[in-house]
Amino acid sequence: PEIVTEVAANTVQEVRTNYGERLTITLPDQSSVVLNGNSKLRYNTNWSSSSDREVWIDGEGFFAVQHTLNHQKFVAHTREGLDVEVLGTKFNVKSREHGSEVLLTEGKVKLNVGDRNDDAVYLEPGELARVKENKMSKRVVEDKQYTSWVRSKLYFDQMTLEELAQILHDTYGLNVSFKNDELKSRQLSGEISSATADDILFAIAETFNIQVTRTTNETVIFSLKAE
Repeated sequence: PEIVTEVAANTVQEVRTNYGERLTITLPDQSSVVLNGNSKLRYNTNWSSSSDREVWIDGEGFFAVQHTLNHQKFVAHTREGLDVEVLGTKFNVKSREHGSEVLLTEGKVKLNVGDRNDDAVYLEPGELARVKENKMSKRVVEDKQYTSWVRSKLYFDQMTLEELAQILHDTYGLNVSFKNDELKSRQLSGEISSATADDILFAIAETFNIQVTRTTNETVIFSLKAE
């Protein structure tokens, strides 16, 4: 569903996705955003040629930003006071309660945290920056793990089940608990079709030969199979 609110002479568009939903949005400059499940994007529908192009994201989105003739900056504002500043590029941004991260796939971006412009960080393609509790770190990663969701897949490279449980919570609204703590550190590599949360849960159960119990629509328990 989309919520539109009038503000002065401009219009603010707010787009929200449900758990497990993906939605492609075309922005006023023809840039595009693929919004992941349980996410929100807000922006003005009328962008002038003399000011920055700005969006606010809460959740996860993959941006393909058009470069303009007058070199207008495009700024994506996230949680943690993180601003992603670009001219034309492709990047994935995730802004959740437990931190924000930006993965650059093409072009170049400038990252600012709060008002500390002197501490700006620049990313090159393949670099991932994370911000948590006002502290930033960056490293080189395999970008498929962070962008495969755009193609309705989930790619894993030694991801622990505990990390995957966080994705299931953030994107699909599932509350995952572990009956056996040893399961948390088990690692998953490969690719899963993420058409639905049930597809992912089935793949986990088959891959690790464990019991996956869905007690309600929102609660899932991972446990070892009985001998």
